Amino acid sequence: MDHSNYASFGPGDKVTFGSDFLGSKKELAGHLECGFFFDDELIAATYVLKNYERDNSGVPAYDETEGYVYERITGVLYVPSQKEIDIVFPLADQVHGVIQKNHPEVHVPAGEELKESIHYGIKIYSPKDAEIFIKLGMVITILGVAVMAVMLLRRRFTGVQTALILTACIPLAIALLWILYSDELGEFTIHRLYLALRGLYITSIGMEATFQIMAVLLGVAVLLLMIAHIFLKKDHLKLWMVMCGIPLVAYLLSWIKIYVITEDKCTNDRYFAFGVIAFLILLWGILTTITKHYKLCTFYLLMLSLILYTWNVIYVGTTIYKHQITNHTHEGWEESFEGILDDLSQMYTLRDWKEIDFDALKDEYLPRVREAEEHQDKVAMMLALYDLKYELADGHVWVRTTDTDVQYEALDRLAGNDYGLSMFSDEDGEFVAVCVDPDSEAAGAGITDGTVITKWGGEPAAKAAADVKCVYWESFAYTELEDVFRPVFLAGKGSDTIEVSFLDENNVEQTVCLETRGSYRGRLEDMISRIYREEDWQKAENYSTAMLNDHIGYLRITEEHHRDDSTLYMVVSYIDGYSEKLYNELNEKLKALKEQGMDCLVIDLRSNAGGFQMFARSIIGLFTDQPQAIGSGVYRDHEYHIDEEYTVYGHGDWKDLPVVCLINGDTISCGDITAYNLQQVCGAVLAGSMPGAGSAQGVGTTCYMTDGEFTMGFSTFLTPDPDGLPMIDAKADRKARYMPDLKLSFSREEVVEFFREDGRDVELDKVIEYIESQP
Repeated sequence: MDHSNYASFGPGDKVTFGSDFLGSKKELAGHLECGFFFDDELIAATYVLKNYERDNSGVPAYDETEGYVYERITGVLYVPSQKEIDIVFPLADQVHGVIQKNHPEVHVPAGEELKESIHYGIKIYSPKDAEIFIKLGMVITILGVAVMAVMLLRRRFTGVQTALILTACIPLAIALLWILYSDELGEFTIHRLYLALRGLYITSIGMEATFQIMAVLLGVAVLLLMIAHIFLKKDHLKLWMVMCGIPLVAYLLSWIKIYVITEDKCTNDRYFAFGVIAFLILLWGILTTITKHYKLCTFYLLMLSLILYTWNVIYVGTTIYKHQITNHTHEGWEESFEGILDDLSQMYTLRDWKEIDFDALKDEYLPRVREAEEHQDKVAMMLALYDLKYELADGHVWVRTTDTDVQYEALDRLAGNDYGLSMFSDEDGEFVAVCVDPDSEAAGAGITDGTVITKWGGEPAAKAAADVKCVYWESFAYTELEDVFRPVFLAGKGSDTIEVSFLDENNVEQTVCLETRGSYRGRLEDMISRIYREEDWQKAENYSTAMLNDHIGYLRITEEHHRDDSTLYMVVSYIDGYSEKLYNELNEKLKALKEQGMDCLVIDLRSNAGGFQMFARSIIGLFTDQPQAIGSGVYRDHEYHIDEEYTVYGHGDWKDLPVVCLINGDTISCGDITAYNLQQVCGAVLAGSMPGAGSAQGVGTTCYMTDGEFTMGFSTFLTPDPDGLPMIDAKADRKARYMPDLKLSFSREEVVEFFREDGRDVELDKVIEYIESQP
């Protein structure tokens, strides 16, 4: 990159170019950690940073013959930390003197000019990050090749010596991967390796019992076979070879039970690796008996089995909703429903937190399921599952069926009858008619958008709504959230006709009898969509920014995800618990808003679909320099067992910026966690007309029922708060664990505007109004 060239990059961009290095190639390979600081126009101002533990006072050598050495380097743009900036300043002054002496025509910023211009750096991960692996691998390889040469000359080839050669491949492979994918993997550290292994272990123990038992049995089988090989006489080695086939026979019997008899599709590929390992055990027995190379074959077996098991755990672990599987596909409706209740009582992470009485649930639901099974009424079965889901009051509990007709009919029954209108409560507690069909009988009787509904079915509307249970595919974990939706669901409650009272234009109560127009499901789902502004959410770009006026910035976060990241970078970010790439990207976007005059920020988390906590921590780290918790846990023996630590993520560059965070009842999972931490840790003002979804525990278990036709999922991993208890999720009282600081309410006119198809964003307008009213 010539000093006169211009380019446009952003944080996280991968760049490859040649540039001037001050010093020799030897110095570059031995001392470079990171470098390349740029000025505003990204004109190169290159400085080599020495290792932090070394003396930074040395002036880079200038070779009169070679001059500056050109190297092509690949790195990732990032925003340098204050520590790095503090290191580069003294070096910059020294380098500036060297350059001015040898090339006075070249301008390189230094001193205050550099302080004002530093915006970007390039994180470079040189081959020395993998140096320990390279050296170790080379030593073992040289020794191994020498031994192999001797063996070949003597025409002898033993397992131990071959194992030595293969062992050398491991560090060399790791080193090669780290060199090829250094941009995604970053620096290699022992701590990262420890975190990766710990994550692998935690994921393993989180699997279902069948998975764990199969893994243990295969391990025990190998151990017993190794012991048997030692003590059996040579004449019995053929018997030993036959014994090596027992694990494969056991696996095939299990496979027949799982896949053939029950026609189960719920665990396809899940146990495939165990079948391969069982086959390798048989192959181990055959090759050992034929070749007599017991040690060599054993080494192959152990290494391949370890690789397969690791791969299988990672594969299952990355399938978010299937960390654990319970299989009731071979059971009848009642038996499988009872099995799911038993699964919940054993594995649901909130079972005692919500004080769930599973015996009472069995007494209530099993007779309903038994009757549904007797009549083969799939809709009744689906309704029982929806009711059970409602009892658990958790947005991370879900039910499904493979028959969409059954699902829609069940939802039709839950939604009720459509009478041509819906309702929503205003700030005075009045029920206001909204989404009134202009061609309906209700409109003909004088009910329009904004009409106050006083009675429903002859009962005061507020009293009638108080008894409504909002049972649907949508969960309302908090009572405070369900209260918002009770008027909406009430509008579908009634028989073929319903008596409705309302206030006419003269504020006089009128009563009309409305006939049903069919299912209320379409209008109900449209109401839910409008309340959550789902259309805006679908159109919004994640992490998009804008200026709401001349001084209020806006950041929209639709999910805690970064979908442009490679799988490798996702894995490393998960291990680190933080994404520096996302932090830098958002930091730059906020800087751009700052340049446009931003002095406060609105973070819009409405209908945030959740995601991964490493991205949530990156967001939160922008607004605080306090430690954040990273960890998970399980619930065993009536206690929460957690693996948690507190670490500072990010640099809190915007910790002094006033922030208002806007949420709604569809701010769920990691969105809930982000909102909670912005309020509790960062001091942001939480705003909304309702609390968040109230569901933050880690999803993970999927239960398959009769023939795999019905499915239920729930949380099995703990997301702990600072006290090591479930974060956010309600207890048995269903009371919200955190609420908006700024509770938004709407006048009758604002309710009508809220539900207009092309209506303005009333919630956002109220937040702007609140900010403008602050001194």
